[in-house]
Amino acid sequence: MDLPKYSKINVTSKTGVNRVRTVVETSNSIFHEIHQENDIGVDAIIELIKDERPTGRMVAIQIKSGESFYVSGKCVIPIENHKKYWKNHPLPMFGIVYVPSLDCAYWVDIKKQLLNQSDSSSIKFDPTKANTFNKQDFERVFVPHVLEEIPRGFSLDDALELFHSECYDESFLGLLVLFREHTDNNLTWDEFINYLRDRHVNDIPKMFPYILAHIPWHQDIWGGHDKITSESREYAKSLFASFEKADFVKLLQLIDDDGIARGTVGQSIETIISSIQKSMDYLAEIIKDANLPLEIRERASLIYAYKLRKASLSILEPMVTESDVVALIIQNIKQYGSVSLY
Repeated sequence: MDLPKYSKINVTSKTGVNRVRTVVETSNSIFHEIHQENDIGVDAIIELIKDERPTGRMVAIQIKSGESFYVSGKCVIPIENHKKYWKNHPLPMFGIVYVPSLDCAYWVDIKKQLLNQSDSSSIKFDPTKANTFNKQDFERVFVPHVLEEIPRGFSLDDALELFHSECYDESFLGLLVLFREHTDNNLTWDEFINYLRDRHVNDIPKMFPYILAHIPWHQDIWGGHDKITSESREYAKSLFASFEKADFVKLLQLIDDDGIARGTVGQSIETIISSIQKSMDYLAEIIKDANLPLEIRERASLIYAYKLRKASLSILEPMVTESDVVALIIQNIKQYGSVSLY
């Protein structure tokens, strides 16, 4: 008589669930398992506790465990028939993949991934230091992510290691931590300026100019300045003062299609540029440089005209035949005496 078999798949699956449970419960949050007979795409609900107090926030999770969910260096969660259910779930929806050979688990925001991979049959994501699911990173990364807070608890060395990573998610996490935790350190501002100079424009997050704009400040900056001491602010200003033409070009390249208006990347860029004493000389050089892309020269023209008004006309007028944008800027100055950005 054959005895029933207990599949290794069941063991592996339970190992993943138990790993997640252990992380959650040792971090003093609450793990509500949904047993297999009731599982329709959610394996558990995590109720988040912070500083021994309930946050009122819960997340739904789908757990996958085994080497079959780790393919070519990527974590994989099959979507199957869960797409609509996951997208419409009332709770934030996260996937967790436990990889036995690495003895590590990694998390992903399922709803966000479904927007980015709408036609895919599975959710694929990279395992990184920014989405590791262990006790330490559950408390300092995952919980703040769900609560829409900035990750905390990283040393300067840990933050710098992340910031220097070639992995975008790790580098972005390092950027956030440096900004919120270590702006009182001059080394942070050295790193930020090197980052601006060394990274390709497409690899620089939109929020980076907003971070730099905390030094000169503008009216739509509401927080993130509590750790910037007067000494570190002056040091950062001295770094800004060392900018050369190439740095101004890089800043102008970061302005996106929203242009320069309140609440835009352009607002932060204009604030940074306008705070630098010699910026108008460099903008004039950029405007006159026919080897630069026209859109860069137009952006320089707008800031130049905004700051200098009628005094900008002698530099702008030679561009009239090249740019309708500059022609309109000149028309506004002659008619109204200035160009309004905000």
